[in-house]
Amino acid sequence: MAIRVYVTEWCGACKATLPQIRAAANKLGVKTEVVDVDRCKPGLEDRCSRVEFVPHIEYNGREVSLEQLKGMAGKR
Repeated sequence: MAIRVYVTEWCGACKATLPQIRAAANKLGVKTEVVDVDRCKPGLEDRCSRVEFVPHIEYNGREVSLEQLKGMAGKR
């Protein structure tokens, strides 16, 4: 299980939410992978090309909002 967050370097909202996402990941006991869609890692190019907005958060491969993620973390 992991949280993958798609971001861009120029995204202010991405920078503002990453600490909250990382805190939720810590509570859930999972790792956070940050992927810059402008510099996509090999093997993720197809997924990066389908990201419509940033920050885009996935938990276990499923898109979730920051509020949903925080809610899941709060239940732990």
